Amino acid sequence: MIQILVSENSMHMHVPREHHPENPERIVRAISALKRHGIRYELHDAGRMDTGEALSIARRIHSRGYVDKIQMLSKKTPLNIDPDTYLSSDTLTLALETLYTSYLTALNLDRDIVFYIARPPGHHAGYHGKTRRARTQGFCIFNNAVAAVHGFIDRGFKNIGILDFDAHYGNGSMELLYTSRILQVDLHQDTRSLPVFPWNPSEIGAGDGYGYKIGIPLEPGTGDDSFVQVLGTVKRIIEKYNPEALVVSAGFDGFIGDGLTDLVLTEYSYYRIGYMIQGFGIPVAIVLEGGYSRGLDKGLVAFIHGLTGTRVAYAPGRSLQGGIARVNLARANKIISRVEKYIV
Repeated sequence: MIQILVSENSMHMHVPREHHPENPERIVRAISALKRHGIRYELHDAGRMDTGEALSIARRIHSRGYVDKIQMLSKKTPLNIDPDTYLSSDTLTLALETLYTSYLTALNLDRDIVFYIARPPGHHAGYHGKTRRARTQGFCIFNNAVAAVHGFIDRGFKNIGILDFDAHYGNGSMELLYTSRILQVDLHQDTRSLPVFPWNPSEIGAGDGYGYKIGIPLEPGTGDDSFVQVLGTVKRIIEKYNPEALVVSAGFDGFIGDGLTDLVLTEYSYYRIGYMIQGFGIPVAIVLEGGYSRGLDKGLVAFIHGLTGTRVAYAPGRSLQGGIARVNLARANKIISRVEKYIV
């Protein structure tokens, strides 16, 4: 059973001063797509949020200094905290609401799968905000996916997995959980061609987390033919880990023509991701990351069809150049073979 929650406040709060891809129209667009395809959803009204409790969750994830900094800067808005990431007068309220609801979704999950469609995104937000070597925070304020992990932890789960399929590397989530025995699999465009959030193949975790951090880079021009091959290796490693619960950072910016990346995925790939996730048969908390235009119109709907097991005959697209599939699969297999001996 899947529940789709859409943040009502995300449609009118956290508004940029000038044109910016991360804006309230994203949620309006997502709702329009859901309505066009007859997909049921619930508008989520946070009501009187316990701000103190939300701040305590934020401080469990991020440094106190960073949370205090965001609170202080929020009194001086509008402003930019870096070239990509802005604060408006109500950003703090919405970011805390999204963080706290992500936490509560996992803590109280009473369905098989809950997809929380809200903003701002979070997977680039690390311990001090901007992560090591990153150029910016990439539109993110607080890390919603990691908040969901904490919700599952507080519920008593120990083996928790994270799957991040946003086309940008989820460097904040990786940093925050780098030493924890939580399996993290991140599918992203090769950061050498998308260098805002760099990734190094040697970054497979530390301490208890060694071998549990898996970044799989995809060549620019990667299409469905290659993506679904790589997805097969991802499924195998997640099944080996055998998580009790899964957190998903769902990004739709890899959809062809979405605007910010060079992947050329279509509905076929997103359907297959959703179908794989529901097949694990475990509690799943999904949070929205990227996706700014066609990815929300088409990729998000296909993903939900996969999650629900709806039979839709999407035709697969192809990568832009021959050889991309071979390169991607070889990289994925090399990384998986390096870490799978640690995953027990």
